[in-house]
Amino acid sequence: MPERFDDADFRKEFNEIVVQEIDRLDKIITQINNFAHPTELVMKPLDVREPVKRAIELARERMTKNGVAIDTALPNDLPKVLGDEMALTEAFAHLVTNAAEAAVGQPKPRISLAAKPIRDGERTNAVVVTVEDNGKGIAPEMKDKVFSPFCTTKPRGMGLGLPIVKRTVFDHHGRVDIDSSDHCISVSVMLPASPNGHCTDFRFS
Repeated sequence: MPERFDDADFRKEFNEIVVQEIDRLDKIITQINNFAHPTELVMKPLDVREPVKRAIELARERMTKNGVAIDTALPNDLPKVLGDEMALTEAFAHLVTNAAEAAVGQPKPRISLAAKPIRDGERTNAVVVTVEDNGKGIAPEMKDKVFSPFCTTKPRGMGLGLPIVKRTVFDHHGRVDIDSSDHCISVSVMLPASPNGHCTDFRFS
């Protein structure tokens, strides 16, 4: 910079780069801090469609313009779950963003996001939310590591998205599963139903 300080074009470009990198570093620090010191959950009965819809909005903001279509199937007969709306929103946003990044480069990049109730006879036990993309899948040697902190294949990734998702789901007494093939990645989040708004000791194994 001292050598080219008199170059107005250089100063403008350098200033833009500095601002962008400071913003990137701030996001990295924030993400690490949130992972190390998660906020206390505020649990209340909620319609899981609300954090899912908000998560799509957040993911779209993060994805900017990458041309990935998002198809949703959110029926209105889902039971309520006892959860923290902000935490679930962030978890689902991580999943949608990851799916978008995985689908980029495909001829027709696509994400499908669906929710459905899980029933046992007349009783509804849970809600499962599935985020699926048509990306290239997860390498076999990486599949068992994706929930480990700082494990990532992205050049500028932190590897904290899926660990945050797993911890959030665990804190909601739920379960998260990943199914991957050469042309698809599917992540399912199962949360126990709480139709009456009461907490339950039930936890998925």
